[in-house]
Amino acid sequence: MAKHIEELNRKMFSSASKFLEGSRSEMDKSYTNFISAAIKNKDVTNFLDVGCGLGFLTKITKSLVPNSSATGVDISPELIEIAKRDSEDKYIFKVDDVYDLSFKSDQFDLTLCQTLLMHLSQPEKALRQMIRVTKHKGQIIVIEPIIHSDGKNSYVPGEGSVKKVQRDKLHQFDQSQKASGGIDMFIANKLASIFMQNNLSQICVTSFNHFTLKTDTISEKLDKVELSSYYEMMISLGYSQSAIEELLKNESLYKSVPGEFNLITLLAVSGIKPNT
Repeated sequence: MAKHIEELNRKMFSSASKFLEGSRSEMDKSYTNFISAAIKNKDVTNFLDVGCGLGFLTKITKSLVPNSSATGVDISPELIEIAKRDSEDKYIFKVDDVYDLSFKSDQFDLTLCQTLLMHLSQPEKALRQMIRVTKHKGQIIVIEPIIHSDGKNSYVPGEGSVKKVQRDKLHQFDQSQKASGGIDMFIANKLASIFMQNNLSQICVTSFNHFTLKTDTISEKLDKVELSSYYEMMISLGYSQSAIEELLKNESLYKSVPGEFNLITLLAVSGIKPNT
């Protein structure tokens, strides 16, 4: 079951480049501020972004340490090809397996990932690989969202609230199905403990918020986000076709509801690999 869900996740993200571009680009400032503070006064000659997708975090980190060698890896050949399109030889993007990274041990000054572990059935195995390829006294950074099981991190006013009710049902189904497959979508709260269990030191935890608010001026941009691949995955996991069709109907009917609000809280944890 776990491998099945991981494969569905891979297919979903591989076909959801437009969604990734729309959902991540707005977080630029928050990510930049955190990464900048986390690596302040550290000598970063090279770094690895694991599960890089389109290279969003790779490019932000490179902008902060411009003289470093930047490498991003992802299991999806489709996303890696898109990431390469505007790489301008500043970055190395390649297909790789987070459970068996193809790099030698003790290679990178900094290894990082974002919204990766919550999609894996063996997140600690992936983290151990990240630690392995990091140099002694090098830094590991993991960023994951805090997931709300009750859906209270979003709001749709008025008649459009029917859309939110259906979204919440889909969200709860997503959580239960992935949990049954061994995937922990709530791993963000456990990261500090997992870092400690893996002997990382100088552990630092911080959080930052990203929100979207629909108004007449930005609703068109937000409406262009494509989520069909996510719905296809939910159907593959057993969500009913009729429920999906009803949700899509209301997403279209209430696509521009001024006052619709969504909040994402991201937890960022950093640690240092011990010298021995």
